[in-house]
Amino acid sequence: MLLSGSEFSRRGVCFCARVVGLLIPLVFSTGGSLAQDGVSSKDFWVGASVSEEMWLTYSGGTIAPFGSLHEEGFRLRAIAGYGEYDTGTQIGSVMFQDALLGYQTKVGSLTIAGYAGLAAIHREYVDLQILDADTLLITWFDGTEWGAKGALDLWYDDGGAFWASLNASYTTAFNTHSIRGRVGWKAADGLSVGPELSFDDNSKDEIQLDAGYQRAGLFARYTWAGGEISISGGLSREADDTASPYATLGFYTHY
Repeated sequence: MLLSGSEFSRRGVCFCARVVGLLIPLVFSTGGSLAQDGVSSKDFWVGASVSEEMWLTYSGGTIAPFGSLHEEGFRLRAIAGYGEYDTGTQIGSVMFQDALLGYQTKVGSLTIAGYAGLAAIHREYVDLQILDADTLLITWFDGTEWGAKGALDLWYDDGGAFWASLNASYTTAFNTHSIRGRVGWKAADGLSVGPELSFDDNSKDEIQLDAGYQRAGLFARYTWAGGEISISGGLSREADDTASPYATLGFYTHY
């Protein structure tokens, strides 16, 4: 094999170390006095996703520099992640980092947060194509793209038995876009369950990147005063048009 899994993993560890170095100042430096007064001005989250073809880890943090996360105002956000995939004909990895400026407001029971900024995505892959019985075409790609990025977060909760959320983003870096929707039923104190749908695509016309995923499943989310944890699972339509189980795990805290 031209590219070993250990080589991808080594680069992933180095990348995650850089991510931690970037996020620690973001999460712990700004807004400390507000946190001491009991007003949440920062949040931090980590998560992981796995299916038959891929796995992904990610983390991020947000700061409300002039007030509380639960009030209208400006936001600063940083996100980073690393993942690997193997479709059978393509083996690759992806690393990404976002730096975004946003604003959050509320209209009735609907909370709206919009972000804009820069994204950097690094892609590596080996693509194997069998042309005939005697010919195997091997293509190697290794490159980084910077691009503009926009993101939109919607959260609706009127205090009733149900809530809904929608998260969408797009960046010109490798024409990458993502959308996820959830509808939650408040089954018990702090516990919500419900369906989720998501679509992720990382593709570019002039290069063949097998990394598009469509998912449908169920989630469970438990919240408490300082944060939340969520798990989900279902079926994923992989890049090669096959279906396989997927699972996600996420942790979120604010302070």
